[in-house]
Amino acid sequence: MALSTLTSFLVAIIAGGATLVATGQANEKDRDIRRDTVEQSLREEARRKRETVYARFAETSNRYNVATSLILKKCPGLEGATKSPTTEDCPTSEPFNQARYEFQGTINDIYLFGTPEAQRAARRISDHLPAGIESKLRDDPIRASDPKGFSDRYAEFLTVACRDVRIDPGQPCE
Repeated sequence: MALSTLTSFLVAIIAGGATLVATGQANEKDRDIRRDTVEQSLREEARRKRETVYARFAETSNRYNVATSLILKKCPGLEGATKSPTTEDCPTSEPFNQARYEFQGTINDIYLFGTPEAQRAARRISDHLPAGIESKLRDDPIRASDPKGFSDRYAEFLTVACRDVRIDPGQPCE
């Protein structure tokens, strides 16, 4: 009888140990699943934020490019100006100033939320536009952009944006 009790006791200890190991493994697997879910959620949140930021940047950089061309057509004397134009300088200066202001806000967002590749692509676009900050404008005169250069840099940015925010990995971005 003592041997039977001892055997039962050992079987219970072994079974308890196996249960503890199995429970630990299940808890570890559950923790991994939760971590993966949180990481996937954060990646999706970042993708959605970038999608909004990139679309707004593309819109405002194009608007700023067009506004620059228009103000130089309507007020050719502003070419090379190193200060923000006022309505005294050019009656249609407000759309240019507003476009420049909005562009600066979106390029700031690119630096906050964009990938390094998107930041580089945005910088290449901004190289084709007058400086976005008034204090820097003194060092960077208002000038017409090279239409082909702007268009090429814009297309490069859209390609980077597509790669960063596409949902379907099979979606072509070139």
